[in-house]
Amino acid sequence: MRAYSDAVAAALDDVGTRERRLMRRLRVHVDHSTAGRLDGAIRNAGIAVHDVAFGPDEAVLRIAVPVDAVERTVADLASWSQGAARHVAGEIEWTDV
Repeated sequence: MRAYSDAVAAALDDVGTRERRLMRRLRVHVDHSTAGRLDGAIRNAGIAVHDVAFGPDEAVLRIAVPVDAVERTVADLASWSQGAARHVAGEIEWTDV
């Protein structure tokens, strides 16, 4: 039994483990002149930016934040963009971090 336990422990050490967190996806809409500055602020805060799309009238940044940090992140987005950012909440999903 001990040999089996040791083998499993060694295999887990080799493979490692993953941390998963429940994340809320957000789409953040801003004008083009604000997008670069906001993108930098988001990344500097350690928030993952999944995509930035530039349309004819605005830019849309797609981010994911822990569900328990959504309110704080929305307040930060408003502060970083001087109130210009508009967010749309998306799906909640488990994500490897």
